[in-house]
Amino acid sequence: PLVAGYGLYSLVHQKHKGWYSWILNTLVGFIYMFGFVMMTPQLFINYKLQSVAHLNWRTMTYKSINTFIDDLFAFVIKMPIMHRLACLRDDVIFLVFCYQRYKYRTDYTRVNEFGQCAQPTDEMLKEVQKEQNKGDGANETAVTENADNVSVVRKRRGARDKIAMS
Repeated sequence: PLVAGYGLYSLVHQKHKGWYSWILNTLVGFIYMFGFVMMTPQLFINYKLQSVAHLNWRTMTYKSINTFIDDLFAFVIKMPIMHRLACLRDDVIFLVFCYQRYKYRTDYTRVNEFGQCAQPTDEMLKEVQKEQNKGDGANETAVTENADNVSVVRKRRGARDKIAMS
């Protein structure tokens, strides 16, 4: 539906040399628009979680290099205006990523997807101690300190738990 809508809009409001030009411009315009839509969910996730813990520096470095190279080629090489706008769209998304990286600091007390926490709070540690005291030994929860003297909470599952989950 979106391609058809954009195609009709392009047919009515823009000039084309022929049918081939119209089809090509419609498909390219849709791809540029879809590329923008595909980059925005990460911004929304960062906003909702108020965290960028899942966005590592390696990814940010790749994005910055890609953005710089796109901008360089967009202004050095002769290309259609739509492609130049697509390159600037990447810049806008990257600047929002950088702003989110600055505004939402990494929360080290948040439990990650593996159930581990880099800096557990006192409440978390007390809860772990309660589980250790009342547990029957099938589930072992360990509080360890790594090289930086940071407590890390890890929960081990026994064979019965693995069977019950499957």
